[in-house]
Amino acid sequence: IPDGSAGKEISIRLMSAYKIDPQAVCRSLFIGEMSLFMPLLLWRDIPNMIFSTIYLALGFICIFMPAFFAIRKKKISKEVYLSFLYLGSFIILAACWVITDSSILQWFTGNISAVAHVSFLLFMLMPVPFILFVRQNKTHCARILDVLSLLLIVNFAVCSALHFLRLIPLAKTIVATHALLLSCVLVLLVISIREVFVYRNREMGGILAGLILLALTCVTAIAVFYIYPNFGLYSAVFQLGLFGFILSLGSMLYKRMESMLQENMKTSLYRKFAYIDTLTGLGNRRAFEEEQDTIQAEAERYFTERLTYVLMDINDLKRTNDHFGHAEGDRLIKRAAVCIEDAFRSLGVCYRVGGDEFVIIIHRQPQLVVDAAFTALREAVEENNDGDDIVLELAHGYAVKQKNEEFDAEAMYRIADRRMYEDKAKKKLHSCV
Repeated sequence: IPDGSAGKEISIRLMSAYKIDPQAVCRSLFIGEMSLFMPLLLWRDIPNMIFSTIYLALGFICIFMPAFFAIRKKKISKEVYLSFLYLGSFIILAACWVITDSSILQWFTGNISAVAHVSFLLFMLMPVPFILFVRQNKTHCARILDVLSLLLIVNFAVCSALHFLRLIPLAKTIVATHALLLSCVLVLLVISIREVFVYRNREMGGILAGLILLALTCVTAIAVFYIYPNFGLYSAVFQLGLFGFILSLGSMLYKRMESMLQENMKTSLYRKFAYIDTLTGLGNRRAFEEEQDTIQAEAERYFTERLTYVLMDINDLKRTNDHFGHAEGDRLIKRAAVCIEDAFRSLGVCYRVGGDEFVIIIHRQPQLVVDAAFTALREAVEENNDGDDIVLELAHGYAVKQKNEEFDAEAMYRIADRRMYEDKAKKKLHSCV
């Protein structure tokens, strides 16, 4: 503005390549240095910046949440993983739409038209990941949801093509887009109500509550858009509804994830108990047989490895049960398990495979180490017997597969079992003498 223009009128003419009401495109006009108006713009766009920051944080949390659980070695289903991915994508698109719908980005870039176009395109594309999210959380009407997603993508592609070919501007297609979005919301409401009240799908309850809130705000925002086109209130109304909608979805997905993790924990505990002997805490016969099958199936891998099978048996357990009762017999088994595990824990896995029978599978340990473990076992048994009226005595036998020898699980078990009974006979003979 030249000097000496104070008090004079300035005429500004807005021109567009399209037949669009200038007031619908340009609601505010500032003349002067940008630094003078920046505080006003920042203050006016504080809600947008807050919402967009929250949305971006929530979106990336949703997308990276499955990776976090993978690092923590907590399994989640494919459906839950895709739910996080779709919800995160929806929230990030919402954050980008909020940013591009604000005036502050237009000022920073200096390209109002491009930012407005991006905002339109994001608004058209935003419902697609949400519909995919709903599809992952329901069991019926999947084809209808696929059709809705396809219609939204086709609308996005057609409107974009018409705009960039300079046939129909995006601003002229917004009515069709609004009508399609309202139709999608209504269809989703019907599907959600049907899922909740007909199919008793409780997971859809959170989606239904969010959809009702979003539907009300959508209708309100669109009404405001057409009744007060020059005030920009529709964006604020829609953002409030969108924020409540996202919170509702996030709460629903969190509850689902929490329930799934609890089920996984229960399953893990059940699986663990299925392989543990409840009396001693050692591996049970099922765990031993699966380990043996694994070694047999991977015989080539263990071909160059030294492998030792140790079998143990409690002498005179039946006499203990008959004379002192089964409670004392169980206590004797527990005492034996403690001694065996203390001596062999660092060498291999200990299993209780029968009433009084134990097995240890030892990988890659030389004979000297195995002999040292038997010495530690004898010392542990002697210490355990000190001051106890019921004497614990263990018979043992072992078989060794040397390096570069073929592995035969049954043969090794048979050899170790035979040597154990030979040791048992020797100890009984010694006690008689």
